[in-house]
Amino acid sequence: MSEDSEWARLQEEEIVGGLSAVTFSFSAKGTPLHCMLVFTRNVMIVAFLGKRTQVLATLSTPRYGPMKKWLERQAHKPASTILTKYKSWIIPYSAIMEMETTERGRIRKSSYLRILTKEKTHVFGFATDRTTLDGDITSLFNKAGLKHDKVLIKHQKKTD
Repeated sequence: MSEDSEWARLQEEEIVGGLSAVTFSFSAKGTPLHCMLVFTRNVMIVAFLGKRTQVLATLSTPRYGPMKKWLERQAHKPASTILTKYKSWIIPYSAIMEMETTERGRIRKSSYLRILTKEKTHVFGFATDRTTLDGDITSLFNKAGLKHDKVLIKHQKKTD
């Protein structure tokens, strides 16, 4: 398959939903990057929003819900709406070997999602509790047509 036909196929992928997150995995300097995890039928798109000022807003204010609702409104649109507007990284579902969630904090809870692929481990932070995150990820994978045994979500013990 040529690179052009692969790019055209990716642009035609149907968006099923997404989540707002912060990641350190793609930053060369180790600074947090505000991103969206966009779920499609065959791949997960990590779209970088780019402004460092948005990182603090993601971690300190309840922006998880509004961004999730905005991404739900993008459902059934082609992925080109995200791929052409934001710098993006593609993670094929077939490359995901393991997923794990952890939770931190007692009062203001935050969660982390670790995705282990063949090439790299990606870590994403969310401004919500682990129960909500697990339910949202399971729901998005179901909408994408993936079975529960295809992608297992492990849980680590709660850390403070």
